[in-house]
Amino acid sequence: MVLNTDLKEIMMDHALRTISYIADIGDVVVLMARRRFVPHEVEEAPKINRTPKMICHVFESEEARFIAQSIGQAFQVAYMEFLKANGIEDHSFVKEMDYQEVLNSQEIFGDELQMFAKKEMQKEV
Repeated sequence: MVLNTDLKEIMMDHALRTISYIADIGDVVVLMARRRFVPHEVEEAPKINRTPKMICHVFESEEARFIAQSIGQAFQVAYMEFLKANGIEDHSFVKEMDYQEVLNSQEIFGDELQMFAKKEMQKEV
């Protein structure tokens, strides 16, 4: 959840399981999540044929890296809880990942960046 303390309003609220992408680029945090289906969308389209819609949030903060690291740690805690809930007590196979190591292992292709940069692909939500 992202809360604007000045305006006292929620700017973003997504369950951790709906988040599919998180990155920090300088002072920018990018987060992509699956959107919830609105009730009228559920009635119009059968569950099988629905394409999940994605929403992209971009926030500017001097603490962008810390924010992204915190979300990454939340994923790790949730995964450990998932393993525990499913009776997997031996966590020796789970490698503690350094956030920077994960970032360095990722590659964003130029075509993807161009797609995100196109004004006609952007939509105010």
